[in-house]
Amino acid sequence: MKLIYLTNVYIPGMWAHSIQVMKMCEAFKKIGLETELITGMKRGDDEEIFSYYNIKTKFKITKIPYFDFSSKGSGKLNFLMRTFSFIFFTKLKLLFKKYDILYIRTPLIGIFFNNFYLEVHELPPRLKQWHKKVFKKAKKIIVLTSFLKKELVNRGVQAEKIIIAPDAVNLEEFQINLSQAEARKKLSLPLDKKIIMYCGNFYVHDWKGVDILLKSLEHINNALCVLVGGHESEFNKIRKQYQSKNLILIKHQPHENIPVYLKVADALILPNKKGDDNSEYYTSPLKLFEYMASGNPIVASDLPSIREVLNETNAVMVEPNNPEKLALGVRGVLENNELAKKISTQALLDVKNYTWQKRAEKIIKP
Repeated sequence: MKLIYLTNVYIPGMWAHSIQVMKMCEAFKKIGLETELITGMKRGDDEEIFSYYNIKTKFKITKIPYFDFSSKGSGKLNFLMRTFSFIFFTKLKLLFKKYDILYIRTPLIGIFFNNFYLEVHELPPRLKQWHKKVFKKAKKIIVLTSFLKKELVNRGVQAEKIIIAPDAVNLEEFQINLSQAEARKKLSLPLDKKIIMYCGNFYVHDWKGVDILLKSLEHINNALCVLVGGHESEFNKIRKQYQSKNLILIKHQPHENIPVYLKVADALILPNKKGDDNSEYYTSPLKLFEYMASGNPIVASDLPSIREVLNETNAVMVEPNNPEKLALGVRGVLENNELAKKISTQALLDVKNYTWQKRAEKIIKP
């Protein structure tokens, strides 16, 4: 069987969705599907891309042309021109290709195709007629959480075609032969301090909660906080607003480097905020599963979306949007080795149910 994954995403790119696309294509290939990724935003040759995402089981990547006038100013008009030109040239390309499964994660693309698999990560406040048409045309709809499935059903989508498939992780990537001390030496981080870490985008979405973590540092005096994944403009903003000496900011890293960074931590922080439906109900953060696979303890916001995977047996759950409660949870992990060991061991066991390959098998299963 041949699967074509169609998405106009930057490859390589800084955002988590590009990681998910690449890992899912690898997983589809691993379970026996001839897999081809089609995108207009391929940057670099295949080997560079596979190295960036630490892809071992390789697949075909095809670049499609599209019209882009970003150099003359970005905006909605350019976005629409880029999107529709990409769809047009892709449609032409696929006229001459045979495939069994077309996999997309942009509902707008579904207007122009039939009998596709659609992965949905969020919903607009109100579904338009074209949304409903696309959902009806989809052969399968893949969602990250039970809440997203429930919302789709409430809006008239057939429950039978919806598959709940949280995000996942490649466990082998995180089984690295390095001790915590060796990882810290490799990254030039201190050996004599407790380290708490957040790894991911900073301010792309406010609900990621980086501001809550930074405010919590006022109540954590015995640890160094390391934030991995931002860019220089965000660093300048943070340095102006937060004067903590116990803070290290590290730029966005290729995905292959993440296991080493997570290895250095004494606690990994998932500070998602309440007040946004994506954060509370729809998200399934990649970092969550990578945190679990690292074998280090997790302190996470107590939100319905996060509780789809985490609970008191495999993490410390804290009140969201509350820096003091987050600090209390962090201190509890840093000061209680027995608790840290217990929850990290359970998380490592639980994450075995969340691999990319198992996710791909669940989606493809008849």
